[in-house]
Amino acid sequence: MNIFIETQRFYVGTPLHTVIDADENFLQLASKIRQELGERAFKLDEYLSIILNAANLWSVQQASEEAEVDFADIRFVCMDIIDDENALHDHEYYPALKEYIDKNRSRFQDRYTLIIMACAAVAPEFMVCMAERHFDSLAEEYNKAMDVVELRHIYRELTYAAGEQDVERLNELIKRRFFISMAGDVYL
Repeated sequence: MNIFIETQRFYVGTPLHTVIDADENFLQLASKIRQELGERAFKLDEYLSIILNAANLWSVQQASEEAEVDFADIRFVCMDIIDDENALHDHEYYPALKEYIDKNRSRFQDRYTLIIMACAAVAPEFMVCMAERHFDSLAEEYNKAMDVVELRHIYRELTYAAGEQDVERLNELIKRRFFISMAGDVYL
């Protein structure tokens, strides 16, 4: 595969046909499980309600915006150092960024290149720290919105009535259809 010929691979991770197939398969399997549950079909509704509520809880757009703000913060520190303003000298990454910029200022004639390279130099440490904060925030939101104990209880009821294989397949289809882009992945 030549990524410069198939440029769509830069911005589309999940092909449309995969989503459409997952949609169709999800609806078919959910109908099958609903029939197998009979009078207890409402349990499937409860289960799906909890999971789909979680899918809508934290938007991919929110995660993307948060990441942009966090990474812009690092770029502002770089600009502050390059412009010798020292207004952001209290920032936790100021020392590492200053060290990199001072050592490499003459290597890069373009200001923007120096900023990007300085950001890349601290990216591993920065990404771990910021991602952990973001993931902790996500976990807190999900824990507030989902009753995991109840979800597990309903899961056991569904697997008992419809079989673990079908319920696991349903879970996989839910992930493929409703969790196409995970908020945590988009943040990174």
